[in-house]
Amino acid sequence: MKWGFPIASSIVFRSSETLLRSSDWEGVSKGHQRKMPYPLVTYSWILLYGNYPDGKKGAVVKDFIKWGITDGQRYAESLGYCPLPDFIRELSTKAIGEIK
Repeated sequence: MKWGFPIASSIVFRSSETLLRSSDWEGVSKGHQRKMPYPLVTYSWILLYGNYPDGKKGAVVKDFIKWGITDGQRYAESLGYCPLPDFIRELSTKAIGEIK
C-alpha cells in the first residue's frame, strides 16, 4: 500500500470500496488490492436526535441535512471536501427519514 495525495477522485474511489452495515453505521474496510494511492481521509459525522419535540425545529434540521447530502454536494470540492458516494447518500437519506 502506498500513500498518495487526497484528491477527490482517489478519495471517492476508496470510499466507494468501504462497506457499511446500515444497522449501526460501522465502517468495515475491504482489502485494498489496487495500485492507486491510499489517501488518509475519513468521513465526517453528524449526530442528530432521533426525535425532536419541537416539530418545526426538527423539520428545519431534516431539510438542511437533506440539502447537504443532495444539492449541497455540488459545493463539496470547492470547500475542500469530496462528494459523498451514492451508497452513503442513500443510507443517509434512509436515516434522515427515521427522524421524528
